[in-house]
Amino acid sequence: MAINIPLVHISDLTEKKTISDDDYMLTGGSTASKVKWSTIVSLIKTKLGIGNIEDSISKIQSDISTLNSDFSSLQYKDYGIDGFAIKINSQLAMIYMWYGKSLTGGNTNQTLLTLPNGITFNNEVFTPCEIIDGSWTPRGNTGYITIHNNTVDIRCKDTTSYGVVIANVIVPASYINIP
Repeated sequence: MAINIPLVHISDLTEKKTISDDDYMLTGGSTASKVKWSTIVSLIKTKLGIGNIEDSISKIQSDISTLNSDFSSLQYKDYGIDGFAIKINSQLAMIYMWYGKSLTGGNTNQTLLTLPNGITFNNEVFTPCEIIDGSWTPRGNTGYITIHNNTVDIRCKDTTSYGVVIANVIVPASYINIP
């Protein structure tokens, strides 16, 4: 004896027809089978990754906390004096220099400046620099600076009564000690 179970066919659905969780839907390809509407919805939710709303909210809050902690490496602190600046975060340090001084040529080491406030470098940093003379005429890449301990030294080719040394360099943050 066959059991008569009322089935809802997808083709019977219209905007005005509602489906209850207990209604059976006819599914299948070459063989037909009946599936509760609530089972279909559950399978679709699983496939789309839609679960318990409380789980989703806590996951979103966790993701937001993770994102916020990831931004810490983008937060920079500034240190420096007139003509010398360091912008540093947990990963790297950017050093900018635009310092003016009379310079002696001949490729001899001379101290350009001493770093303030106990700032020191663990590793020596070397970078070429641009020197502009007192009339703001570029002299080309005619020198280089070396930063070590708490000193910035320069070597340059030509003597200038007042030269502005311009240099930029990026180094790992671990190269610098800032109290």
